[in-house]
Amino acid sequence: MNSRLCVKNLPKHVSEKRFREHFSKIGEVTDCKIIKKEGRSRLFGFIGYLNEGDARTALKLLNNTYFDTSKIIVEKAMLIDDASVRPWSRYSQGSSAYDKIHKQEGEETKENKPKKVKTEQKENN
Repeated sequence: MNSRLCVKNLPKHVSEKRFREHFSKIGEVTDCKIIKKEGRSRLFGFIGYLNEGDARTALKLLNNTYFDTSKIIVEKAMLIDDASVRPWSRYSQGSSAYDKIHKQEGEETKENKPKKVKTEQKENN
C-alpha cells in the first residue's frame, strides 16, 4: 500500500486547509489536494501521509465517517495506469457493459444476415 489516500464525497465548501487539519489528526500529512473543475470542487481529493502506517490507520478510522454533514469514503489512491483499475462505462472497451452491448449487436447482425439457400442442380441427360 502507498501512503496516499483518495477521499470521496467531500463537502463542497471545505478548503484544503480544513481538509489537511481533519486528516492530520491521524498522522503527519505531506500533501493534500482537492480536485476542482472551473473553480468548483468535484467533491473528492487526495491526501498523502509521511508513512504507510498512518495511511492505513486513516483508512481504517475515517472511512464511512462524517466530515461536517457529508459521509466520506476513504480509499487507497491508485496509479492511473494500475492494471487493477478496469473501465466501467458502457462506452469503454474492456468493460462488461461494453462487451454485453457489442455481443448483442453481433448476434443481431448474425440474425439479419441472409441465409444461404442451397440450390439443387438437375442433371440433364
